[in-house]
Amino acid sequence: MSILSETHQAAEDLSIAEALTQAFQLLFNNFTSAVKLALFPALTLAMMGTASAYLITLPVINDTSSFNEFLPSIQVWLIQIALMLVSFFIMTQYFTSWVRFLGKGELNIKTTLLFFPEKRQLTAFAKAGGIIISTYILLAVASFVAMPTAMSGGGGIFTFLVVLALMISWTILLLRLLYVVPAAALDAPYSVKDSWRHTRSQSFRLFISFFILSVIYIIITLVLTAIFAALFSIFDFSIFEALANGDLATMTESPNFIWMYFTFNLVTVFISFLFYTPYMNMYLYCFKTNSGWQQQENIAETFS
Repeated sequence: MSILSETHQAAEDLSIAEALTQAFQLLFNNFTSAVKLALFPALTLAMMGTASAYLITLPVINDTSSFNEFLPSIQVWLIQIALMLVSFFIMTQYFTSWVRFLGKGELNIKTTLLFFPEKRQLTAFAKAGGIIISTYILLAVASFVAMPTAMSGGGGIFTFLVVLALMISWTILLLRLLYVVPAAALDAPYSVKDSWRHTRSQSFRLFISFFILSVIYIIITLVLTAIFAALFSIFDFSIFEALANGDLATMTESPNFIWMYFTFNLVTVFISFLFYTPYMNMYLYCFKTNSGWQQQENIAETFS
């Protein structure tokens, strides 16, 4: 694999239409492979989510059955933080495995197992995490400087516009810097500086491509939500009504709770992985196009 690292700008401009095409086409053409790679990450996250829900509610049952009286403890926050970090790493594993499949024709389900991390996955996780945290700190500083002026100067509409501008700027910054993640998945020597140079003058195309994809997903999600709501209405969900009424003991001690919660988690997470895949496809197309990515080996026609 080779990258035009000596260039100081994008090797080729992005096409919004092609980005959207690649996002869905690569998933449809390789749907079976996507299902295989998503299976173990979805199972792991579903088990983690079910276990964490039980561990968090267990102290509440011992003290009180009222959810409204429950105040999160340090233990609860630590569980949530640990779950978030592990979940992010699992997503990184899935991303790197999918990129390896598209970029090098490798389909290795073992690389999606949590307890068998590869060096490239740890590298991608560290780079992605470092960039997200660093840019979030910049966003917090910018908000701290801009928000008092916005709130005192222009009223609610102006404040909303400032917040919107900050969030768009943060999103664009992430999109421009995170090319190091697919590069790490492909074992390519690639720096944040390279990513910044290769996305020069590409901010608008990057943002609009992902914005359109997100709008499409919002529409799909609303339709699916309406369908699932209609289907679920025929089942007895008294166990969740217990939660709404504050009866945590009834919910957690129910013999059907663990299985129902795990099944719901598994289906939801598995669908989320498949929904996440077009975003990966689009970002990989953007990286490939802007960086001048070229595969030197003759691999499957998944990236033609």
